[in-house]
Amino acid sequence: MSRARGKGELFGAEQRVYDAVFDAVMAHRLRPGTRLVESAVMRALGLPRAVVRMGLHRLAHDRIVELRPNRGAEVARPTLREAREVLAARLLIESGIVHPLRRPLPARRAAA
Repeated sequence: MSRARGKGELFGAEQRVYDAVFDAVMAHRLRPGTRLVESAVMRALGLPRAVVRMGLHRLAHDRIVELRPNRGAEVARPTLREAREVLAARLLIESGIVHPLRRPLPARRAAA
């Protein structure tokens, strides 16, 4: 006896699509401009087309992929300006993390 899928299961499957593509893009396994064929994603993840499409739409919303009418999805190609903005944001975040660590350790902790 099969049971109906709850919303949590659908969102979990959609999240699997999102995570798989996002992780592949961030690890440079999927390069900018790479075409994402729905049927290939379906086979790789063992998920139905509707779930794959929902995941791709979320990725498009977050500008990780671009959806093109009658052409499907492809990994987004950031502009030079977008790349500079990301690098500037990373610099702010990372310097905010590293700066407090530059303080000298108290004598007790330094000797340990």
